[in-house]
Amino acid sequence: MAYSDREKKRAYEREYRKKNRAKFLAKSKKYYEKNKEKIAIKQKAYAKKHRERIKAYKKEYAEKNIEDIAKYKREYYEKHKRLVSEQGKRRYQKHKEKIKAKTKEWREKNPDKVKAYIERNKDKIKKRKRRYYERKAKFVLDYKKDKCCAKCGWNKHTEILQFHHTKGDKSFSVGTAIGNKKNEIIKAEMDKCILLCPNCHFWLHYSKGKMSE
Repeated sequence: MAYSDREKKRAYEREYRKKNRAKFLAKSKKYYEKNKEKIAIKQKAYAKKHRERIKAYKKEYAEKNIEDIAKYKREYYEKHKRLVSEQGKRRYQKHKEKIKAKTKEWREKNPDKVKAYIERNKDKIKKRKRRYYERKAKFVLDYKKDKCCAKCGWNKHTEILQFHHTKGDKSFSVGTAIGNKKNEIIKAEMDKCILLCPNCHFWLHYSKGKMSE
């Protein structure tokens, strides 16, 4: 078959598929459902055989279509925000140690890129840190809710009640070191404490000859 004829045939097939898209989709779906396992095995074998070729193609495609890909990702995320978030969390929990190790290795190898990223996204990082700290602070405030001073029973403003360690070894101060701790670790530390109003807490340490916990 001559080259021009081959091109005509391809153009005709494209046009035909375009006009009968629904029909072809239904047919493809039916075939896929019937041969799902076989297709998966073939795809896996092909990907293994042509790994470098696929990698090079994906890289080339990504470089040529940066804006389109970014737009598609933004639109997809907006439509499926919750699903993407849940998938990300599941993936992270499943491969936590591997991801941490790879991230650490990459950061050590690329300090300039890390520095440039921080500089570019200064405000975004600041906001994210603030939101993270606010969530932690809310967790602590919720723990104090409906409680009172263990010494005098004061409960007018529970948010200013202070933690005083009475059980076990003190790992950290709950009031100042919650920013980088998990909720379960914070909870375990709070359970080692009693809650005191500022006056009772200060007097307790003062009477023992100490000015800080």
